[in-house]
Amino acid sequence: MPTMAVINGGATDLGLCCDLRIGVSGTRMFMPAARFGLHYYPGGLRRFVAALGVTEAKRIFLTGQTLSGADMLRIGFLTDLVPRRDLQRTLGAYLAAIQACEPAVQRSMKRQLGAIAAGETVEAVSCEAYEASLASPELRRRLTALMEKRRR
Repeated sequence: MPTMAVINGGATDLGLCCDLRIGVSGTRMFMPAARFGLHYYPGGLRRFVAALGVTEAKRIFLTGQTLSGADMLRIGFLTDLVPRRDLQRTLGAYLAAIQACEPAVQRSMKRQLGAIAAGETVEAVSCEAYEASLASPELRRRLTALMEKRRR
């Protein structure tokens, strides 16, 4: 299932493990490993490169510079950046949107998106999943409900 993290500074590596990251205005991040003389662990480096690209990962790890919430949003670390007063409403909207989706399709697409990001070839699996969804009773049920709602 999709996962969400609320980012208010810190836990950046954990945040990248989540599908969606909602930042609170005023949040900042930095990765001080090189400043301390610590080589960051390989899985974390791969996660940053996969999520943000090698250029931004180099900026974060090789400089130890602090990034503002706006920078985090611009480079794709954050999915959204909201004032603290809007956090609960924003989380509720994301949660409602996630819950409105068909779970089996979400799981399948999440797996395939992860595989694509890792450079794996998923064309055959993706086509099979697409065709199976076209033939599913759940798709028919949801489309029928949508048509009924529009007629009202």
